[in-house]
Amino acid sequence: MNCLESTGTLHNSSPLIDPDLFYRYIDLMTNHLGSKISRKRKSLGRIRIQDAVLHIFQRRPLPYSYYTLQSNLRRLIRTDTGPIIYDYFKDQLLKKGMVILRESMKNLKGVALLEKLSETWNYFYKEIIFTLQAILYPFQDNSTEEMPMTIRQVILADFRDTVLLKINQDVEGI
Repeated sequence: MNCLESTGTLHNSSPLIDPDLFYRYIDLMTNHLGSKISRKRKSLGRIRIQDAVLHIFQRRPLPYSYYTLQSNLRRLIRTDTGPIIYDYFKDQLLKKGMVILRESMKNLKGVALLEKLSETWNYFYKEIIFTLQAILYPFQDNSTEEMPMTIRQVILADFRDTVLLKINQDVEGI
């Protein structure tokens, strides 16, 4: 006998692997790893967008190009979680950025608060709005009834609600 016995096992008594079973196993593992890689890529895309948005509010340079960020956002929009990406941006990420702006004025009073508010508004209006619109441009391609306001309107309304209205009581005493 060569290396196969009549029972279909190797000399070291390990059973032969059915080729069909082997290829199905390989396909399953490839699909499993592929879906893991796909999930990692989606997660990485979301993290890149999140990092970029927070960098803008922290007055730091963008860590990625506009093209990379827009590509990641387009990819995220096309996934199963696509419909909730807009809500995540609007309800969590944008709020976090606005809180960063508001916290920079937290302990100021009177004229110092007004000067800081003026400087913050100038930076917000000249830099943040346009940069966010550029990054979030893919949302405009997929506008639906879930998105009744433009990105610009959402950003401005959130600045009003989170920054201006929260510090209003401090300014009224002047």
